[in-house]
Amino acid sequence: MAFGKGKKRSAASAAGGAKKRPAGNAQMCNVVASELTKATTLSQSCRNMLSKICKDSLTVYADERHAYQKQAVAMTGETLAGIQATLEDDIAKAQATVDSADKEKASRMEVETAAKTALDGLEEAVKRAKETVDTDSAAEKAAKAALSSAVDAVGSKDAEVASLTDMQGRMTVSKDAYEPLKTAKADSKKTLNALTKCLADAGLEDGLVESLETTLKKEASARGTYDGIVFLEVDTFMTQKFAELQTSIGACPPVKEALVAAKDAAEAAHAASQEKLKASHTAFSDAEVAKKEGKKTYATAVAAVSSYGSDMAKAAKALEKANTALVAFQEGPKKCFEALKNLAPPPEPEPTPEVQEAATTDAYGAATEAGDLN
Repeated sequence: MAFGKGKKRSAASAAGGAKKRPAGNAQMCNVVASELTKATTLSQSCRNMLSKICKDSLTVYADERHAYQKQAVAMTGETLAGIQATLEDDIAKAQATVDSADKEKASRMEVETAAKTALDGLEEAVKRAKETVDTDSAAEKAAKAALSSAVDAVGSKDAEVASLTDMQGRMTVSKDAYEPLKTAKADSKKTLNALTKCLADAGLEDGLVESLETTLKKEASARGTYDGIVFLEVDTFMTQKFAELQTSIGACPPVKEALVAAKDAAEAAHAASQEKLKASHTAFSDAEVAKKEGKKTYATAVAAVSSYGSDMAKAAKALEKANTALVAFQEGPKKCFEALKNLAPPPEPEPTPEVQEAATTDAYGAATEAGDLN
C-alpha cells in the first residue's frame, strides 16, 4: 500500500511542475534591444523607449501578452524592418557604384576634359577682357586730353575776348586823350606815357610812337609838316585799329559758342569713356573670378580621375561591408525577433518508461485496495 502511495506521489511530481521560460529568450531579447538603439530613423528618446519596452514584451508568451505589449512587438518589428531596408539600400547603392565602375571612369574623364575646355575658354576671356581694359584705358586718356584741350580752347578764347575788349577800352580812352593834344602841348607826362604805351601795345610802329611823343611835347604853333604827317599816320592807325577790334570782337561769340559746344561734347565723351573703362574693369574682375573658379573645378576633376582606382576599391569594400552587415542583422537581431515574435511555451515532455510503470503500479495498487475493502 505504502509502495503504491509512494509511487503515486512520484508520478505526480514527474508529471506536474510550474512552466519555466528558457533563459535564452532574455539573451535573444537583449540582441534585439541592442539593435533597436541603432535605428537612425528614430529619435534617441524613441530608441531608448522601444529598446526598454521590447524587453518586457518579447519575453512574454504571445498568448499572454497585453494589448500594449503586442503593440510594442509590432513596433519592434516595424523598426527592424526599417533597419533591414536601410541595410539593403546601402547594398543597392554600393552595388550600383561597383557595377557602374567603367561608366564612372568614363564620366570622370569627360568631366575633366570639359573642365579643361572651360578653363581654356575662361583664360581666353580674361585675356580679351584685359585687352579691352587696355583699349578703354587708352581711350579714356585720349578723351581726357581732348577735354583738357577743349577747356583750354574755351579759356584761350575767353582771354582773347577779354584782351580785345580791354584794348578797345584802352584805345577809346587814348583817343579821348589824344584828340585834344593835336592842338595843344602835352603837359602831363602821365597822360603822354599812357597814350604812347597804349598805341605801342596796339601795334603802332616804334618810330611813329617816338615821333608822336616828340610832336605832342611841342607847342601847337611849333609843329611843322612832319608833325602833321605823324598825326595823319596815327589817325589812320587808330581808325584801322578800332575797326579791327570791332571785327575781332564781333567774330568771337560764334567761335566761343562752338568751342563751348566742343567742350561739352568732350566732357560727355570723357564721362562715357570713364563709364566704359569702369565696366571693362568690372568685366575683367569677373573674368578673373570665373577663371579662378574654373581652375578649382578643373583641379577637382583631375583629382577625381586620379582617385578613381582608390574610390572603386573603397566602393568594393563598402559593398562587402554592407553585405556582411545585412547577414549579421539577419542572423542576429532579425532571427532573434522571429523566434520571440510568436513565443509559445515548450510542449509537455513525453512520459518516460519509469513514469509509465509508476502510473500503472499506482493504478494496480488503487484497484487492489478497493478490492480489500470490499
